[in-house]
Parts: sequence; structure tokens; C-alpha cells
Amino acid sequence: MSDSTRASVLATLTEIRAKPFTPGREKAKAKMQAALARMSAHAARASKGGPVTRAMTTHDRESLMTIADDATRSDGERDRAKAILDGDGDLRHGDVEFLKRAS
Repeated sequence: MSDSTRASVLATLTEIRAKPFTPGREKAKAKMQAALARMSAHAARASKGGPVTRAMTTHDRESLMTIADDATRSDGERDRAKAILDGDGDLRHGDVEFLKRAS
């Protein structure tokens, strides 16, 4: 989501909080808070290398371990393989491209 969308949701949430309590406003407030949490989670995932393309397979893990242990590879390639192995088990688009190039 863009910053303007987030700002718009925050502005609306502030308006709702300033008004007297009603069940409808309380539901709207809860939905907006959940939306803001999802936006924050999405932004955190996106900043770590983009959206998840797929989960890491055993074959991917074996390939990455081979790259990380291969002394003939550059330090950058070995460090990238180690970083992917130390990650959360999901491969981003850039990680998949790295595996294709390095294999």
C-alpha cells in the first residue's frame, strides 16, 4: 500500500476515535486497525527482498549449501547463499534468480 493510503486510513481512524462510541464505529475502528497491521506486515516483508515466490525445497537447500561451501565461488555468492539459508525458509524472486544463475 502507498503512504497516501496509509495516511488516509490513519486520518479516518482518528476521526472515528474522536466521535462518540457506537457499535458500528467500534467495528470500523477494529477493521482499520487490522488493515494497518496488515500494511505494516506487508511493508516489513517487502523490505526484506520482495514478495515470497515459494517455499524452499530440499533441493534448493542442498544447492545453497553446496554454493556456500564451494571455495571456488566468490565471497559474495557464498555469503548470499548463507544468508538465504539463514532466512525464514521462503524464497523471494531475487533468491530464485540467484539459484538459477549459480546452479
